[in-house]
Amino acid sequence: GCSAGSLGVQAWAHEVLSQVGEKFGFEDAAVVPDSYAGVFPPGSQSQTIVDFGACDVPALDSAPELRDSCKAGTITLQEMTSYAAENNQDVPFAFLNSKEDEVQIAYYTAIAATFKNDTDIIEPKEYYRQVNEIFEGYSTYENVVEFLINSDQHCYTENSHLWKADPTSSNGGGDGVTTMLDWLSSLPLKSGSSISTECDGTEVDDLDDRPKFSTKYCDTNLYNTIEK
Repeated sequence: GCSAGSLGVQAWAHEVLSQVGEKFGFEDAAVVPDSYAGVFPPGSQSQTIVDFGACDVPALDSAPELRDSCKAGTITLQEMTSYAAENNQDVPFAFLNSKEDEVQIAYYTAIAATFKNDTDIIEPKEYYRQVNEIFEGYSTYENVVEFLINSDQHCYTENSHLWKADPTSSNGGGDGVTTMLDWLSSLPLKSGSSISTECDGTEVDDLDDRPKFSTKYCDTNLYNTIEK
């Protein structure tokens, strides 16, 4: 799912996998959220989700604790995604995300204006820092990987960038790097195959040590390989 579809994929992942597993069963599956990590202005995320009417949708039918969190006004996309990843550890969750996604940054500004938030603008470098923080929150799950691109492109799975993007650019061209197409082609994983986090840039072990004026770095806390 791309953009709002990425939000939907993350919110519905557990329910869909549960329903399909119970009714039909499956040997292999994968969840691929494309271009929506969930960077929100302070104090706006839970209320936005509640205002969308999420508390009463079937996506939460198999996760009563998430419904309780929603009705309490504290739910987050990260909570829903963490729940799905933790409870479906045999399913890879493979995120696609540009480091300077212009639409996600613009959406942040729009939400901030709606909430009259003091933090109404987010710079690309701060956006990417928060993306890394969100993905670090998933690093405890062995079934989560990311494909991060040095770009402001929004969405890949619905356009021609899918065929050429790699971690160095939405238009590809990097030397000796894994292309997005090859990366996604490994999903769902078959016996003996694997998929790893992909990123291009200076490696940092602590976000406090990141380059302050650039997004061309990689948070090593996200590095993971899923094997089957």
